[in-house]
Amino acid sequence: AAEGEDAAAEGEDAAAEGEDAAAEGEDAAAEGEDAAAEGEDAAAEGEDAAAEGEDAAAEGEDALPASDEQQAGEDIEYEPADETPVNVVEEEEPVYEDEVRVSEEEEASEEGLVTLTGVDEVSGAVVIVTGKNLPEGLTVVVKSVSSDSLGELEEGEEAILVLDISLVDVDGNEYEPNEDPNVGAVSVQIKHPSLGNLEEDESLALYHVVDDVAQNVSSAAQTADDTLEFATGSFSLYGIVKKPGTSGSTLSGGDGEVHKKVITIENTSGDIYIKDSTGTFTFDVHGGSAPESISIVSADMVSSGNINVFKAGYLAYGTEYTISPTPSSDQAADPFTVTIKNDAVINAPAGKYAVVFWFKDTQEDGTTTRVYMVQYITIVPKKEIKAILPKDEWGDYYFNKCSYDPMEFYLTAELDKLTVTGSKGQVVSYDYSKDKKHVTVTDKNGNTKSYNLSEMLTVSDYVTEDPVTHEFIAGKTLKLLPNLFQKLDFDDYKIHIWQKNHTTTPANDTDKEFTVSLRPGITVADGLNDYIKGKNIWIKFQACWPIDYDSDGTLAIWIGGQKIGKEYYSISNDHKTLWIYRNLLDQLRSNNSYTLTARLWRYDNKGVKETYYPATAQFNILAAGSTSYKSPKTGDNSNVAMWAAVLVLSGGAVVALIPKKRKAKIGK
Repeated sequence: AAEGEDAAAEGEDAAAEGEDAAAEGEDAAAEGEDAAAEGEDAAAEGEDAAAEGEDAAAEGEDALPASDEQQAGEDIEYEPADETPVNVVEEEEPVYEDEVRVSEEEEASEEGLVTLTGVDEVSGAVVIVTGKNLPEGLTVVVKSVSSDSLGELEEGEEAILVLDISLVDVDGNEYEPNEDPNVGAVSVQIKHPSLGNLEEDESLALYHVVDDVAQNVSSAAQTADDTLEFATGSFSLYGIVKKPGTSGSTLSGGDGEVHKKVITIENTSGDIYIKDSTGTFTFDVHGGSAPESISIVSADMVSSGNINVFKAGYLAYGTEYTISPTPSSDQAADPFTVTIKNDAVINAPAGKYAVVFWFKDTQEDGTTTRVYMVQYITIVPKKEIKAILPKDEWGDYYFNKCSYDPMEFYLTAELDKLTVTGSKGQVVSYDYSKDKKHVTVTDKNGNTKSYNLSEMLTVSDYVTEDPVTHEFIAGKTLKLLPNLFQKLDFDDYKIHIWQKNHTTTPANDTDKEFTVSLRPGITVADGLNDYIKGKNIWIKFQACWPIDYDSDGTLAIWIGGQKIGKEYYSISNDHKTLWIYRNLLDQLRSNNSYTLTARLWRYDNKGVKETYYPATAQFNILAAGSTSYKSPKTGDNSNVAMWAAVLVLSGGAVVALIPKKRKAKIGK
């Protein structure tokens, strides 16, 4: 290395001499340009020598010690040197003729969102994919394809863009969000200038080609002049089609007396309808003529301009809609009020629909034809609140106080307020409008303490796909974390949840109250519910109260309804931590789910023993080499020979335990 560095120095000196000679030559240009040329040649030779010296120095550095300890002379085994040449830039992946791959990841600290961007080189279309919990290293691949992929279009329709969109991981495998339980669905934006080139009554439709069939994506919405946005859980071909418009403010067809009138229709209940069992939506028809009949069809059908399609989906007068006042030949009201009942749309999937009003149009010669007007409505699911909690045999909600899992509720709007009130005076309170970052807990003595919101509860986005319509319905999941209910006593609690309500209608659950019994219980410790044969040696359980003993000296524990002998378990000194060993677990059938049942006990503040039964916890048995549990068969007791052996070894007998038909869960 030293020799190389010396050579480099000599080369640099030579370069300097050459540069001096060049300067002298330039000064003496009047005497002759040959001297300058000789100086420049000398400078070039010096630079070559400097480069050779630097290469030699680099080769020498490869042999230098890799650490301070090696320089100190310690006997350290060297790792093989990296043979990648210094200052060599790796060649970039070639860009395909008809596609370009771009991947940009932006993680928002509060939202946890990941944004990926891909660009189609042919059309210039930009595809932006946004989702939570997307794995690292994904790339958006966008490629233009022929519009023939959409099949035959309706008359007047025009394919603007047809893109083959996919997410590809670092290994080149296609990634589908709906196959990842941590993701489910993502938001997609397609941007292109042509999306804004629409006439006043034209619209865009998005089609997803699945198994060579183009399916309309009803969730697609044009959020900007050049942007179409939708949600999806899978990727393949997507086509954007421009549809001709049909005006909803003027009569279409005919030229008779009705057609010559100025008829307007006013949607008096708004263009958003929330499905429920009692709701209605109304229209006022101005102009002196009542509609003869009404049909409701998909908005996509209307945009095609096909009158025969319009005539489908007629509603039944009196059953599915009414007109007030009742139309008659000698009465011309203004307005006629049309009330469409929930029965007309209760089974319709969420989406955009057209309400088509048909009028009889009489010509001067007495012949009649039909004309129509269109109003649009969007049908959405009702806002509701659900508890995702277990129920006991009496249908009451309950929850294990010692659970490692959160207490979950499903909302269809943002959380507004929450109270958890116990009979002993304990209260948990959260109010977004007053303090959106803290939860207060008041104990039974009236002492109140404030906690950070993230310690006590979370609210996260939840997207589910309708298995029939394949629509994506967004909501919120409210989770009360173990840190919250572990601060509460065993008691019955009234959990009252308010959600924000953006549409005033009886269909909405603006608030709902649940009664939940917070009970002692037993759970699989550390959330490790899977036992893998040949790998694990036990499953550990944790109980809120000590596990009770039976008169034969064995613990009051059962698996699949069968009593377990003491040679198959160990118990901690406080009788709250239980280990079930492999000598029993390996005998259970693989790929099955089992339930451990235990009887718990404690002394109350008066010294009286109280017991709780049944406390249950579920665990899974996996075959050797398995990594995940897939096919639960709860309560499988089919291996009779195995259980017979267990009973013989334990000296136990099969006892049928029948719970008493009473409401009390804790007895003394």
